[in-house]
Amino acid sequence: SVQWNNTNGNGTVQVSSYGCSPEPANRIGSLNVSITAPVYITISGRVTSPSGQGISTVLVGSSVTNSNGDYSFTVQSPYSGTIIPSHSDYFFSPNGYTYNNVVTNQTNQNYIGTCAPENINITMEILWLHYLNITISGLNHFTTYTVEFFNASGHLLSSDSFNTMDRCDYIFFEQFDIVFIQVASVCIKRNGTVIQCQTR
Repeated sequence: SVQWNNTNGNGTVQVSSYGCSPEPANRIGSLNVSITAPVYITISGRVTSPSGQGISTVLVGSSVTNSNGDYSFTVQSPYSGTIIPSHSDYFFSPNGYTYNNVVTNQTNQNYIGTCAPENINITMEILWLHYLNITISGLNHFTTYTVEFFNASGHLLSSDSFNTMDRCDYIFFEQFDIVFIQVASVCIKRNGTVIQCQTR
């Protein structure tokens, strides 16, 4: 924008522009002003799992990765700063990229995300005859688990798998000679992919 402060034919011209730096900002008398538009560069890359599968919804700079793990955003040149990816379910390597007065596009700024482990706790309680209550706490994602039933000789009588998001299940069993019950394994899924299995 240009502002002319007119006083008896003489005055000051003031020039301003959003995101630009006019030089000079004002002048008395004749007008000779140049405006330099800002230059932007792009920072882009991909966020994947160790197996190469894209990780979505990761915040990288001002961008969020798509279903393929791709991201891209612009910054004003020259750019200095550190970009650190963020997602509550993952740790990343490298943990960030640092830039110092870069003036060109930065491509292949890739990250590998490793699933953050979940600390889970399993409790079992026989409520009534033939009914077992299993509660799993600490879950944030869809989980499958396997329950095994043993007799006094240590022989496996039966094994059943269950899915849970409710974190609590009531299981009916028929054997009368069961003396030992264990949750054999717990597998946690994120977006349909098993990311953590624990053998109990």
